[in-house]
Amino acid sequence: MTSGAIARRYGRALFDLASEANEVAATGNGLAELACAVSGVESGVLAPGVLSAAQSQQVADALVAKVGAGSLLGRFLAVVAANGRLGELPAIHARYQQLEDEAAGRVRALVKAAAPLSDAERVALREKFETVLGRKVIETVEVDPQLLGGVTVEAAGRVYDG
Repeated sequence: MTSGAIARRYGRALFDLASEANEVAATGNGLAELACAVSGVESGVLAPGVLSAAQSQQVADALVAKVGAGSLLGRFLAVVAANGRLGELPAIHARYQQLEDEAAGRVRALVKAAAPLSDAERVALREKFETVLGRKVIETVEVDPQLLGGVTVEAAGRVYDG
């Protein structure tokens, strides 16, 4: 199974469980913290077969202790660890976040600008794309010195250039 398929499957499973428990936002916040912690680990260290079973269990126990063993996220994390998928947490979080945004009627947009945007420009851009997309927009702005001018916006699987 590919990494993307794993993230989709685990992300969907956790989202469905969190929805049933009415803990979508809290679970998403906890998962974001765990994904951040795991993404700081050297690439490949958490891949299946790299750590011994005991070492992998120690890492999992430390992460589970952070969120609480009895919590939904703690139980989920134990399953992820038992299946050797701790290294997939950032991708699982990304998929979970997509599902959470879809359920809340939000879309994330990556804005690349040739120069820093003022607060007024950011607000105007966000409002325009909320009208175009019909959803609340959460934007992330990056300055891209390779752009000659203007901005590009990547949102909902499309790229807008202007």
